[in-house]
Amino acid sequence: MDTLQQVRVAVIGFGGIGSAHVRCIARGGVDGMRLAAVCDIDPAKRAIVAQQYPDVRVEADFRALLDGTVDTLTARGITTLLLPGVQAFEETELAAIRAFAAAGGTVVSIFK
Repeated sequence: MDTLQQVRVAVIGFGGIGSAHVRCIARGGVDGMRLAAVCDIDPAKRAIVAQQYPDVRVEADFRALLDGTVDTLTARGITTLLLPGVQAFEETELAAIRAFAAAGGTVVSIFK
């Protein structure tokens, strides 16, 4: 798929499932998605991401990713974040996230 047509995905949290999502998306395991950014509060995890994925943006604060440079955010177990006008998804619904982001919406996965 053309890079311009791919949904730019940011993964919040580089723990167990987050790191699995990063690996899957980075290797092209989800058609139509490109890993654009990873966010984690742990400096050691950010350093690992930066080393393993040098072309991926790395942030400590997820709010930095709301600048329009990514199309969708996915996270595990964040239950305190509700943003007006943002679609929320269970973190396993990657196909739904892709569809909503491709339709032009900002998507944040926030429910466990």
